[in-house]
Amino acid sequence: MNKITFPRTGVNGKTQSKSEIEDLFLKNVKLGIGDRLKDEFHDAFGKEKDAVEWILTNLDSLLIGEPEKLDELRKEFDSEWSSLIRIRKKKKEYQTDFGKRIGDCFGYKKYRDGFLIEHGGNMNVKCCPYCNQQYTLYIEGDNKGKIGMAKFEYDHFWGKSEYPFLSMSMYNLIPSCPMCNYGKSTKILPLKFNPYYQEIAEMFTYKVKSPARLLLGGMKADKVSLILEPKEGTTRKELDDYNDVFHIKAQAERHKDVVIEAFSRAYVKKDHYSWTYGDLIDGDPTLVDRLRHGTYIRKEDIKRRPLTKLYQDIYNQAKGED
Repeated sequence: MNKITFPRTGVNGKTQSKSEIEDLFLKNVKLGIGDRLKDEFHDAFGKEKDAVEWILTNLDSLLIGEPEKLDELRKEFDSEWSSLIRIRKKKKEYQTDFGKRIGDCFGYKKYRDGFLIEHGGNMNVKCCPYCNQQYTLYIEGDNKGKIGMAKFEYDHFWGKSEYPFLSMSMYNLIPSCPMCNYGKSTKILPLKFNPYYQEIAEMFTYKVKSPARLLLGGMKADKVSLILEPKEGTTRKELDDYNDVFHIKAQAERHKDVVIEAFSRAYVKKDHYSWTYGDLIDGDPTLVDRLRHGTYIRKEDIKRRPLTKLYQDIYNQAKGED
């Protein structure tokens, strides 16, 4: 739930800047997409030709434009040509043949089994940025081009059926866990919930309902329940809508052991751990905290391990620091 930031250290240990990753992305996809779009432009006519020309003109921005720019571009396209991509029949929306051809031009399926494996390794996003409850890991391929077991999925923040011209936009491709990808599906969320745009972890807090009962030992584990509390800048409706999509409250409540541990550890003295682990600290002032809590305790480290956001919020609630 941390914002996905740069530079990134990939699975190979190489650190790359934002511009280096963007340049590599363009190098691997722009030429092929551009050539296919030019072929489509040659065969198109009328409004379809105008739409393809617009896509070609804005191709760089469509591929590596940041979330705010992509949101601006999709709205601009919708104002002129949305009916070319989507039609409504019997209260359902369907992608048009033109929409499918544009999707084919961008070739997500092809790149998903090729360059996007490398890109996932370069980005190395370890935990699902939507829920922070499952890992999102790199897909390993062999030297024969065969793909190993899929360890993460790309969610399209703006759906590839609704916006095929964004199907290969770097900042529209969100490495996510299967549950969040499936749960979100094609739903359109406010821009603020794009993990490249803003820190989702800072928009709400997990809290134990009836914490006094838990503290006094009057609540059994199966009775522990959580609430989601929006922070300043996030409305109750926005948070409820987010929870309706990703079910973060229900997922968190399946980890009641983590909730109880976080609450209990708030009352264990830190000095005990400093003395016990002694030389293992080896000059790392954060190691004692990790050993004590079994996870990372700094807000900026939520991205490093699943359930860290949940643990930190409950621990801070118990300490009276929320």
